[in-house]
Order: sequence, then structure tokens, then C-alpha cells
Amino acid sequence: MATSSLSSSCFNNPESACRTCGGLGVHKLTHPELLIPDPQRSILGGCFVKEAFKYNPDTWDGHVMYSLSKVLKFSLDTPWEKLSEAVRNSILYGIEQKLRMQAPPDTKVEREKWVGSDIGFGGIAHRIERYYRRYRQRGEANSGMEAWLDKVMVEHTCPDCKGTRVRATRLLSRSTAKRSTMLASSISTSCTSFWGRSIHPDGRGRRPASPA
Repeated sequence: MATSSLSSSCFNNPESACRTCGGLGVHKLTHPELLIPDPQRSILGGCFVKEAFKYNPDTWDGHVMYSLSKVLKFSLDTPWEKLSEAVRNSILYGIEQKLRMQAPPDTKVEREKWVGSDIGFGGIAHRIERYYRRYRQRGEANSGMEAWLDKVMVEHTCPDCKGTRVRATRLLSRSTAKRSTMLASSISTSCTSFWGRSIHPDGRGRRPASPA
């Protein structure tokens, strides 16, 4: 029973490994200074690592960023370091309200289906972290992906398993099983002690004399 419990709670077991970190015990989060290596550049000027975001008015991301700039009232030409903290946080981590899509004036391709639609925007940093979680959950090993993640992310102790590498439900199950085993052992010991005593009918604990 103990061996089975230990095996089912092992981080090498896909069913037991923490879903957030994939059984590694560490979790990566996007770091703004890595994501934006040159804050003196603007969004139009390529302040972001190009694999994370590159402004193109003809793409979906370009439409979204332009629409965001209109809602938050900032210029895509403004250097990143000159943008307000609130605007920078919104670009990185998203906004709560829906975003009404608008077409950039310099777009060369009309996207009628995009314009006028209301969408959610979770932020560039959160999008990368979402990709990272899905990558870990698939249990894949890709050197190219790892190199890309290392460019813009730093490691932290996994927020879900707290570094144990095992799913919280598995830890709870193992802990409950351990307590149950200890309780059963305690009850067994108590019963053995109780029934092993010689109980006299008068309650004084003397063994009755054997009949002649």
C-alpha cells in the first residue's frame, strides 16, 4: 500500500506531476526587462523582442495594438520608457474591459470581419506565460522553445505545488492515507491492549479461578 501511494504521488508520474510546472517544481514568468530590451524604442520602433511582438498594421496583433492605443490614448511612436506605468502595465498584462477593434490608418489589407468586433486583451506578457503553461502541460521538450522562453522569462518557485513538483490533490491524498494508516495502527494497538487484559466479573481485573 505504501509503495503504491508513493508511486502515485511521484512527480515522474504524469498523473501526479504538477500541471503548472510539469513536475519541475519551478515556474517561469515573463520579465519586462527581458521582454523590452531597449525601452528607448517605441512600439513602432521595435521595443519588444521581435519573437514576442512586432508591430504590423496588417496583422491581427497590429489591429489590436492600434485599437488599444486609441482606447488608452497613447502614441505608438512614444518610447516605451516615456509611457505611463498604467499604460505599460495594460500592454503587458491586459485590460478588464472589452476592446473595440479599429483599423490602423496605414493598413494595406482591409479586415472587415475584424473591425468593430469587441475582444478581450490579456496582455503580451500574459500571452507568453499562457503559451508556456500549455507547452509544459504537453510534456514536450523543444530546444528551440526553451531557448526562446529563456530570452524573456525567469524562473520562480511554482505557485501551485510550492516546489514539491506534485499536484496538490495527490499530496492531500498521500497525507490523508498516511493519517489513516496511523489511526488504524493506533486503534489496533488499543484494541490489543484492551482485549489482552484479564477481566473479572466483579470488575477488579482478576482472572476467575479455573474449575477443579
